[in-house]
Amino acid sequence: MNLRNFYDCIDKVVVYRGINYYQSGEVWQIQEKKTGIYEAKVTGTYLYTVDVELKENYEVVAINCTCPYDQGPYCKHEVAVLCVRRDANT
Repeated sequence: MNLRNFYDCIDKVVVYRGINYYQSGEVWQIQEKKTGIYEAKVTGTYLYTVDVELKENYEVVAINCTCPYDQGPYCKHEVAVLCVRRDANT
C-alpha cells in the first residue's frame, strides 16, 4: 500500500469516515519518532494512538491503531493519519 493510492486498498466506507476525521481536524500531535516512523493522536470516542511506518518511496510498511475496531484490517483513525502524511509528502 502506498500513500498515493492507499484509498484503493481500504473499504470505501472506512476511507470516507477517515477523510471526514482528517478534514475535521481530529488528527493532532503527529510526530516523527524515528526516520519514517510516526505517532499521531486521533480524537474519536476516546483519544487513540496511531503508529505508521513509511519507506522513502511512501510505501506503508506498518500501521496500527489503539482503537477496538475489528471489522477489517484498517480503521478510520488510520485513514485520517494516512491523509495527513499524504498531504505532507505531496
